[in-house]
Amino acid sequence: MTLSEEDRKMVLTKLEKLMSHTSDGGVNINEIAVANKKMKELMDKYGISLSEIKNSVAPEKLVFETSFQVTAFRPRLWVGYLQSNIGDFYECKCIMSRKRSTGCVCCFIGFDLDANIAKNMFEKLYTQIHQAGLKATEIPNEIRRQTRVNDFCMGCVTTIMSRLDEIKAEKEFQQTREALVVVKKEVIDKTVKDLYPNLRESSGSQATFGHSDDYYSGREYGKSIEIHKGIK
Repeated sequence: MTLSEEDRKMVLTKLEKLMSHTSDGGVNINEIAVANKKMKELMDKYGISLSEIKNSVAPEKLVFETSFQVTAFRPRLWVGYLQSNIGDFYECKCIMSRKRSTGCVCCFIGFDLDANIAKNMFEKLYTQIHQAGLKATEIPNEIRRQTRVNDFCMGCVTTIMSRLDEIKAEKEFQQTREALVVVKKEVIDKTVKDLYPNLRESSGSQATFGHSDDYYSGREYGKSIEIHKGIK
């Protein structure tokens, strides 16, 4: 369909809002899927390409950085797994910044509401999982307690990772966001390079964990923990 220059700008503005998932009442996974599907329909209907969208949107209007501070200077492996999987689910780039004076800061860089939802979800799950791990290991045994807590938390995160994968499949999440992800990734990657020109790959502490009783207790706990208000 041929559009006048003014109408084309209006459609691009609408696509921009869909990209940032603007919603007065907040956003959940269903709304994100609907927004992405609508975006694909508009692109097909008006013959708008991914490059045109990318060139029409100023990154500073969309990309947002938010963070949560973790007390440990070198977070355990489960913390990095949790952050990276939540970031991937909401199409955000994850950064860990460490300072000896304050500990580790886990950052999410992505489109405004994506980054906010990812950060809030991470903050809530990190706190719940760690507290549950401490409670589950109150009775001592021959294994060091910190190791047991890490085993429990890793088991819980492993289950949560599986649940997120199932949600993507059930809602055909990949299909509805395919076109949007390409644009988002390029915009976010450019912003990350601008913000962190000397960025190096980082991960949590490589503490060992085994398939112990505590690990399997964490796996079970991960089945019942609420992932997010908008996600079943």
